[in-house]
Amino acid sequence: MKVIKGFFLLLNILVIFMTLGAYLAPSIPPKGMGLLPALGLVFPGLVVGNILFALTWFLLQSKWAFTSCITLLLGIFFAPSTLNFLQSTSPSSQQNPIQLGTYNMQFSKPIAHLMGKEQQQKEKAFNEFLKKVDHLDILGVQECGWRTQEHIAKSMTFPHQFFLPDIHTGIYSKHPIINKGYVDFGQEINKCLWADIVIGVDTIRFYTMHLAPNRHDGIVPLVLNQEKREQVNIWKLIGMVKHYETFTDKRAKEATIMHQHQQESPYPCILTGDFNDPPQTYTYSVASKGLKDTFLESGFGIGGTHGSAVPGLRIDYIFTDPRFMVFNHRVFDVPFSDHFLVKATLELK
Repeated sequence: MKVIKGFFLLLNILVIFMTLGAYLAPSIPPKGMGLLPALGLVFPGLVVGNILFALTWFLLQSKWAFTSCITLLLGIFFAPSTLNFLQSTSPSSQQNPIQLGTYNMQFSKPIAHLMGKEQQQKEKAFNEFLKKVDHLDILGVQECGWRTQEHIAKSMTFPHQFFLPDIHTGIYSKHPIINKGYVDFGQEINKCLWADIVIGVDTIRFYTMHLAPNRHDGIVPLVLNQEKREQVNIWKLIGMVKHYETFTDKRAKEATIMHQHQQESPYPCILTGDFNDPPQTYTYSVASKGLKDTFLESGFGIGGTHGSAVPGLRIDYIFTDPRFMVFNHRVFDVPFSDHFLVKATLELK
């Protein structure tokens, strides 16, 4: 019994140190930090682990219960971007709210790889879902190829759009686009698109981006394959963790370039997209600096945006200029991509 209790204590100490490392990760540039940046990926599991250890030690009437409790309490100061249980009220009737979303559509692969009647049924369900969110004023998309563009054209109404050739990130808008461009990250497949959009008497700058994806082989492809099946196994997960430092460093640099561009905008900015990093990371701290995270303003719970092997993984964001009031942040957990559509309602003060 003493041996088991000793092993349990060592495991508890390991989880505590990993949790403390996850607290520090957003403040430290990832280059040269080994596995430290990857602790943000498993942070929800570390929180659950500390809770279970605390409960077990309390049942055993051990003072070690307080170590996990203190570790969890530190999260109030070092991990405020992970959970939210305060939802805001509805927008005022005097303003014209802006409804917008971000969606990594994965080239509709969960539909494309089906056959016959099953494929037809899922295509119909996807089109019905898109019709339900056709109230969106602006939609930023990633991994949006010819198949997904056809679905949007069939089910939604966007008279204005902005894409670049062979770049699968794009902007759909119900309002006029008066200027547009891109932020070059130095890679062909990863670009940040922006558009100045006139809504009523106001002009806003809307960004959508797909930051460097995690790759199990450590190689960024020159072209995204719209047809290839994406299967995750234990060896791919190990490879992604192995190369995580490399790609989170790329994303941190991309977020820095994007932040500098956004700082020079003459209009209030909205940043959206698939950032491929959770909140407890340096990428998140750079990208969200000086901005509001709509989940923290108006979301609930963990707010996971990816149906992955990591429970509660939140890597798709909407960040806004502080001049926006935020309402009704929502995540649509639908099976048409490995990501979920994220939407929020905004009002410019």
